[in-house]
Amino acid sequence: MKKEVRERVFAKYGEHCAYCGKPIAYKEMQVDHFIPIRQAEEGNASWLEVENESNYMPACRRCNHYKRGHSLETFRTMISEIPNKLYRDNYIYKVGEDFGIIKATYNAKIEFFFEKVESRIRANRAKRKWAYKKTAWGTVELWEYIDDIDKARSYYYIRESIDKYGAEKVMPVLMNDVGGYHSAPMEEIIAIVESETKPTLIEQNKYKKIIDNPEFKCGWIAPNCTTYSCGYMEHAGMAENICKMFGYAIKKNGIYAPDDTLIELGWVKILNDGHHICLWDKVNDEQAKMIDRLQGKDKSQ
Repeated sequence: MKKEVRERVFAKYGEHCAYCGKPIAYKEMQVDHFIPIRQAEEGNASWLEVENESNYMPACRRCNHYKRGHSLETFRTMISEIPNKLYRDNYIYKVGEDFGIIKATYNAKIEFFFEKVESRIRANRAKRKWAYKKTAWGTVELWEYIDDIDKARSYYYIRESIDKYGAEKVMPVLMNDVGGYHSAPMEEIIAIVESETKPTLIEQNKYKKIIDNPEFKCGWIAPNCTTYSCGYMEHAGMAENICKMFGYAIKKNGIYAPDDTLIELGWVKILNDGHHICLWDKVNDEQAKMIDRLQGKDKSQ
């Protein structure tokens, strides 16, 4: 196994055994096949599945030895039955129970460490946080705010940064709609809210004058010359919100294209450097004057 693959497996659950959850050292980690090799040998699974990196689990020596070639559910049953086997076969174990030294849970429901981690990640994703971040040009950008280390590490590229620079230098992070991220500049964050879905344009407007902002520099100009401010990376998200507000189609031929929808309806996309994108045959005179003003070409002023 290549070193870089082994390192990724080691970091998969924060340097813990995927099954019992105890911390493990890199040199002591054993790599378990979640789908056992036996399954491929018997023709019940493909070798491509078995030898895929996603099938590798970090394990301590004891868990890997005890699981061996068993399936996860068989292993779960084996762990659950340990107290019964000890009570049946070990006289000293019974004495320990009699004196209250040993307190076993018989037929316990076993939840492996990796299941707890993944359950927590799913719960955190359901309770997503969003940060309203002010920009240098007077608008607000909306980013997903991630302050949970397990959730952050579930994205391999953030995990690599955490492993390289340390969590204290990377966390918390802001992530945009396409997976781009950076460490959260707390001095630029106006507010953090919790919501399962991304807040709407109206909700975002609570934190900054978005509609008809007198300092409008970047965003969208409607055919009636109403302006909608956004950050330089927020045009698509703003376009989607506008489409939802006015009932416009967000997709064209099954492809996500809210920008194209607005432009075809006569909206003008203003970039933060004053440049614009539009269809001139759809743009009216008042919109053209606004474009000139933004570019400093308005001779009437």
